Amino acid sequence: MALASVNLSFDGEAVSAARIVLIGVAPIPWRSEPAEKAIQGKAVTPETAEAAAEAAVADAKPLSG
Repeated sequence: MALASVNLSFDGEAVSAARIVLIGVAPIPWRSEPAEKAIQGKAVTPETAEAAAEAAVADAKPLSG
């Protein structure tokens, strides 16, 4: 099971600050700064959410069994 904890602050419709932590994808909760950067300064849309999701896993490597 994998989870994401997302905390967003807004300035109007744009994300002014983002904290995104992935749980269940590493031995400890993993903060995804690439995902935060992908969404910061932008309005939340399906496209920006998808860009953040792709950024979150761009450097992912499988855990050993």
